[in-house]
Amino acid sequence: TMDGKEIPCIGTATTTFPANNYYLSCFSLQYNPLFYKEMPNYDSCVIIHNYPEFCRRVQTAFMKMFQASESDFIFSRVGYYDKYSRVDGLKKKLVPYLDKDLSYAWEEEFRFMAFPKNYSESYLYLNIGSLKDIAEIVCIKSRENVEELVQKFIPNSIYKNGMYINNK
Repeated sequence: TMDGKEIPCIGTATTTFPANNYYLSCFSLQYNPLFYKEMPNYDSCVIIHNYPEFCRRVQTAFMKMFQASESDFIFSRVGYYDKYSRVDGLKKKLVPYLDKDLSYAWEEEFRFMAFPKNYSESYLYLNIGSLKDIAEIVCIKSRENVEELVQKFIPNSIYKNGMYINNK
């Protein structure tokens, strides 16, 4: 209240933040076959082996397209918080486009956010050139060969608690 008196919250409190228009692109830092379960209409992904170079190419293309500066672009890992823990919420102010509920932590998400001053479209196509030198396409032949792909990209892994983890 205005006089500093605390009002107890009954139920779930929702906070909203105003945001300017921005472009968002999401990636995972870890190959995880669970994505095929989450997105059953897709059977392939791009694995980027040189992500610093990939980030450089994306940033360069964005800056060229919008005559933008480095401050108009953010590369960041997503933070995950426990929505049931008051301690988490009190320690850190959540950023809507950088924080997600802990139940999504298995995604190990990395995001590119672009905040151009002249935002105009609801989508954005960036030409970053060929990725042949820094990436490869992985396609599952069938849902049955997902385990084979896991062992290729996450050697010595085991499936535990809904995700593949390295068992070294």
